[in-house]
Amino acid sequence: MKISTDSIQGFAEMSDADKVTALLGLDVPDPVDLSGYVKKEVFDAKATEAANLSKQLKSKMTDDEAEAAYRGEGKRYFAFMLLEAKQAYMHEVGYGESGAQRVDIARHHAILPNPSQKVASFAVIESKTLSVSFCDKERAIAGENRWLIPDGLLQCSMEASSKEVFDAVTRIVEEVAEEYGANAAVAVSKAKAYVAENADESDELAPWDLGEEVFEDEPLQKRFEQALADEALPERVVVEKNVAKRVAKSHKIRTDTGIDITFPAEYGENPDFIEFVSGPNGLINIELKNIGHIENR
Repeated sequence: MKISTDSIQGFAEMSDADKVTALLGLDVPDPVDLSGYVKKEVFDAKATEAANLSKQLKSKMTDDEAEAAYRGEGKRYFAFMLLEAKQAYMHEVGYGESGAQRVDIARHHAILPNPSQKVASFAVIESKTLSVSFCDKERAIAGENRWLIPDGLLQCSMEASSKEVFDAVTRIVEEVAEEYGANAAVAVSKAKAYVAENADESDELAPWDLGEEVFEDEPLQKRFEQALADEALPERVVVEKNVAKRVAKSHKIRTDTGIDITFPAEYGENPDFIEFVSGPNGLINIELKNIGHIENR
C-alpha cells in the first residue's frame, strides 16, 4: 500500500529521520511499512526507539493506568485446541545388548496429528465476559455419548450457534412451504432476505418472528412455529452482522432439469427481476427480467 505525502509540507527537503517522524504522525487506515520511504537502518533505529519508549512508559504506569491501557487495546481471548492422539507404527533404530545394531517396528499409542490435519475440537473464550465459542463432537466415554469440551473440560452450557439456527430455520421454511404447496424457493429467499435486513438493525435474530415475514397465510405461520418448538430452537440468538450478510447474501436453486440459478436473496419476492410462475400442467416456469447484459463464467 502506498500513502500520499502531499499533506506533509516540505517533505522532500526533510532529513531521513524527520521523514520517519512525519510519516509516523500520518493518519492512515492500515499499518504501513515505511521502510520504502527512508533508509532501512534509519527506519529500524526509529522503530527500536519507539519500542523502548513504549516499554519505559509502561514501566512507569500505575496499576489503574496499566489496566486502562490493557482494555484500550481491545478484547482479549484465550483459546485452546484438542490434538487427538492416535496409534501409529514407527521405525526405530538402536543397539542390542551385544552392541549390534538392530531395527524395530514399534507401535506407539500417542502420536500427534499430521500438520495438515484439521482440528475437530477447539474453544475460544472472551476474557472479560467469559463467553465461550467452541467446536466439538460427541464421543463415547465410559459407555456414554458426551461432549468433551463443554461437559468434561469447561462444564459450560451449550446453545446452538447462529449458523446452526440459521440452517435449521431455512430448512424448516422449505419443509413447511413444500408441505402446504407453496413455492419453497421464494419462501427460503424471503427468509434469507429477512435475516440480512435484520442484521442491519439488530445483532440478534428472533426465529419466531420470521414466520410472519415469510408466510402470509396463518396456517403456514402456525405450522412454522410448531416446527420451531419441535426443534427446541432458542427465542433469540446473537448473530454477527458479517456472518448474517455472508450466509444470507444469495440464494441458489437447482431445477430437476439440471439448471442452477443463483440470485440475490432480496430478489426472490421482486417480480421485476425474477418470477416463478406455476403452469396449469403443474410445472414451474422461471422468468428472469430486465437483464441488460449476460456474462459467461
